[in-house]
Amino acid sequence: MSELQPLGDWVLAKLPKKDTGEETKTSFGLVLINDNDLDTQLLSAEVVGIGLGGTDINGARLPIDVHVGDTVWYVQHNGVAHKIDGEDHIFLNVRAGYVLAVEKGGNS
Repeated sequence: MSELQPLGDWVLAKLPKKDTGEETKTSFGLVLINDNDLDTQLLSAEVVGIGLGGTDINGARLPIDVHVGDTVWYVQHNGVAHKIDGEDHIFLNVRAGYVLAVEKGGNS
C-alpha cells in the first residue's frame, strides 16, 4: 500500500470488498436494491492508518481512540472515499463524528 499518513483527527480505513452477487431485475430491466443497501445502513471498515490527533487551544495533542487494526463503524456518505492501489478506502474524521463506534482489534 502507498504511504499515506492521515493528519490530525483523520483515520484511513480499508473498505471490505463489495458483494458481487447477482442483481435482481424486473422483467422491464429495473434493478431492485436490497434493503441492506439503504443509506441508513451502518457500515464498517478496517483502520489502516491514523493521524496524530488534533490539538487543543494550548497546542496540546488530543489523542485518538482508534488504532490500526480496529474496525470502525460509520453511516454511509460520511467521510471521503478514495481508491488506493486498486482497493477502496475511506478517510473518516473521528472528532467530527464520522466514526460512531470502534471494535477493538489489532494493535490497540
